[in-house]
Amino acid sequence: MPRLWGVESMGAHLRTFALFALLTGIFVFFGYVIGTVWLGDWVGAVVTFLLLAGAMNAIAYFASGRIVLWSYRAKLVTEAEVPKLYHIVREITLQSNLPMP
Repeated sequence: MPRLWGVESMGAHLRTFALFALLTGIFVFFGYVIGTVWLGDWVGAVVTFLLLAGAMNAIAYFASGRIVLWSYRAKLVTEAEVPKLYHIVREITLQSNLPMP
């Protein structure tokens, strides 16, 4: 069955959810250990680390594209700005049946 680009598969959503759940579990575990060993109050530490995990997951989910572009110092261009590059990318995407970025 051909794959439709631009349509998220259920497997991708499941993998993303599993990754975020694993990250949250790791944060909660560290919160429990730190709260038990050093603070004496594991509940407060677990809640704090749970909030930190939620913030990290939200940032990773909503800002990951911008973070990657920023880290590579990438710049979005239009066809009018760099027509030769735009033409090369268009040809490659047509040949490989991928969407135009």
